Amino acid sequence: MSPAELLWTTGLRIGEAVKLHWTDDRNIMPDLRGKYPMFRIKSTASKNRKDQRFPMSPEAYAMLCETPESERVGLVSNPSIRGRDLNYHTISAMIGTLGQKAGVVVGRNKAGEPVFCTAHDLSRSAATRWAAKVTPGVLQAMMRHASPVTTAKYYTDQGGEPIAAAIWEAMSSPAAGITIETTIGEPGPAAVVSE
Repeated sequence: MSPAELLWTTGLRIGEAVKLHWTDDRNIMPDLRGKYPMFRIKSTASKNRKDQRFPMSPEAYAMLCETPESERVGLVSNPSIRGRDLNYHTISAMIGTLGQKAGVVVGRNKAGEPVFCTAHDLSRSAATRWAAKVTPGVLQAMMRHASPVTTAKYYTDQGGEPIAAAIWEAMSSPAAGITIETTIGEPGPAAVVSE
């Protein structure tokens, strides 16, 4: 799998994604055993310099499980060009170039010029997708932010459709015991809620 796929599904930082190893626990590795899959990272490879175990999203687990157990050796992603392994900086630059060529605009700079997708944006996208589905504390643990302020600043101050979708999905869930029948566009109340 490519580093971009790892960033998109796992939320790992680019330096972690390129070091993710199936069997060598000196840096970072997936632990797919147990009820809930986790990532394990050594202090020497961690931004906060602590040994950690942190949660893996179901989508990341599903992607990693696509690799047959017999092939789970070495680096999870080992990109190379013409037999030459690519380093962190080269991969990061390539993802940035692809984002620009594809025209994936993630914002605007102070001059109003487009800012194109980078490796960091792919990593952040995993957190953005999960922000409307889990509590801020869970998201903080997933992203390994030292401060909840960082999590809130970048991921939990969303509005609009992602939040609305999460609310309606939660209210319609069988676990909640509630069924919502919408009557949008019909005369009468906007929604009928039954318990």
